[in-house]
Amino acid sequence: MTTSALRTVTLSRGLTGRETTPRRVDPAKPSVLLLHGMMGGAWQFDILQERLATAGHHTLAINYRGHHGSPSDSELATTSVRDYARDALVGCHHLGGRPVVIGQSLGGLVSLVLAETGIPSAAVLVCALPPRGVLWRPRRLTGAARPIVAALRRRELLPDRAELDPLILNGLPLADRQEVFDRQVPESSRVFLEVAAGAIAVDRRLVTCPVLSVTAGQDGLVQASVGHRLARRYRTDLVHVDDAAHYAAVAEPTAPVLASAILDWIERKEPST
Repeated sequence: MTTSALRTVTLSRGLTGRETTPRRVDPAKPSVLLLHGMMGGAWQFDILQERLATAGHHTLAINYRGHHGSPSDSELATTSVRDYARDALVGCHHLGGRPVVIGQSLGGLVSLVLAETGIPSAAVLVCALPPRGVLWRPRRLTGAARPIVAALRRRELLPDRAELDPLILNGLPLADRQEVFDRQVPESSRVFLEVAAGAIAVDRRLVTCPVLSVTAGQDGLVQASVGHRLARRYRTDLVHVDDAAHYAAVAEPTAPVLASAILDWIERKEPST
């Protein structure tokens, strides 16, 4: 084993996260920042982070403000995607240099926002929510009005099992769904509206680092066609898993296989300099 155990850390501004550090530093191995999805947290990367750590990568999975112990200086309901991007910058500064960024769902969009700055050396977008210019509609519109009402009332968007089952939990064995649902936390209703309205623009001309888009054929929240359009728009590589869903790289049976595929891409790809 070439890494220390996964440990909880506190970063600048009190943000929390999970980190692994190689015992022997290899300058050829880029550090990796992992960015979670809506209602999620650093826990979403347990499998992927372990795989990266075993291969000798310094890794950090952060919790955005208002998630899993990370404090916020404003109401969670009014927090924006750009606020989460600022949290991601804290993670970049903690790791130093130009890390690879890996984003799950909303984290994929945050990763693209970071890529526009030129800081990451590469980016991996896993079942990523898209920026302006790539239309997003969930496969199912269950509860679509609820985030709008929550945003108008400046209220957090609370996890709802009946809504999340067909959207993000459908690829999990039935026996595992409650445990994964119990780890979901309240989310900013403003973030949902920003994504749905295409309010977050990312200039494709400024995204110059290598990018990988990972899609899943049974994803209820982000259809595979969205990831394919992302791949065309941002000139990315593409990995598609037909028999997986939104948590393909988080907790589904495909997670270990996808972790290996992502690691292989990172280590084969020539990072931007």
